[in-house]
Amino acid sequence: MIRALVVSEDATLAAVIRSETLLAPDEIAVASDAHGALLQVTRHAPAVVVLDERFRGATGVELCRQLRSRVSPPAPRVLVLTGPNAAARIAALEAGADDCVAKPCSARELGLRVSALLRRGAASTVRSIIIYGPLEIDLDNHRVRALGREVGMSPLEIALLAELARRPGIVRTRRSLLERVWRYAPGVQSRTVDTHVMRLRRKLGPAGVLMETVRGAGYRMRETPPGVGRPQCPHASSPPEAAPVMTVAVRRPSALENCRVTRRDARDDTIHDRRNRD
Repeated sequence: MIRALVVSEDATLAAVIRSETLLAPDEIAVASDAHGALLQVTRHAPAVVVLDERFRGATGVELCRQLRSRVSPPAPRVLVLTGPNAAARIAALEAGADDCVAKPCSARELGLRVSALLRRGAASTVRSIIIYGPLEIDLDNHRVRALGREVGMSPLEIALLAELARRPGIVRTRRSLLERVWRYAPGVQSRTVDTHVMRLRRKLGPAGVLMETVRGAGYRMRETPPGVGRPQCPHASSPPEAAPVMTVAVRRPSALENCRVTRRDARDDTIHDRRNRD
């Protein structure tokens, strides 16, 4: 059974990974170009795919994007080897990579990261779905349904939506979203979160109102979805709202109060009679 696929023109890369992860020879496969990699993924469905920075037919980022869009579930975990600059790592993560390692890197670090992805793949045999109001987020199959219709999203958009939907009502700062979804180093600031939230709202349509902006803080999902449970036809006229009903509590005097009023009235009558006689 093939558990890991290494896509690289460097034959030593697969040997290093096999040595560090203690995979058996029949548990790791090698492809030297993009076409061969897609065939191997379709044929063997490996749990982890390691993409070198560049090889025949595509770059690691390009092939990662193809894997996310073409491969039927269950999708493999993808690790991309990138250049040393931050822009290359960001491009890999935005393409849907589960992890990335900047070259040059130590063999030990690479082996530990591949092992972590293998464990994560083994632990995710149960289908992971987040259901929040009218949203259904299928993390394993990279699918999102809103108000009963499927919405096309990139892996990064799905990860951002899932991160917010896991804890409705809790404000998530931009910094925390960058660290958890984009895996930026702590302290790095970027407006990319705002851009992706705007895209999500547009794609979700009426369900986009579930995503709230908390000024000066970040974003959150509404704790109680406000009236987005049923899809509505945009051309249908909405029914007239019912007039508000006012409940008035009428307080009736007690028997004791009636008695007091009667006695006071009788006393007043006596006083008027005396004045008339005088």
